Amino acid sequence: MIGPESGLKATSAINLDNLATVTKAGLLAFVGTVSPQIFSEVREALLFALGFNSA
Repeated sequence: MIGPESGLKATSAINLDNLATVTKAGLLAFVGTVSPQIFSEVREALLFALGFNSA
């Protein structure tokens, strides 16, 4: 769980187990931004989930 201490407006979860694409029109509200460190961790997890692991 991440939240305001990470730059988001509310407590949230980043779930990469069930990925789905969303059009820009489907994005209804701005949630916030995360630090470069959190972004990097999400990027690495996403690459792993998609089978692009660097190992």
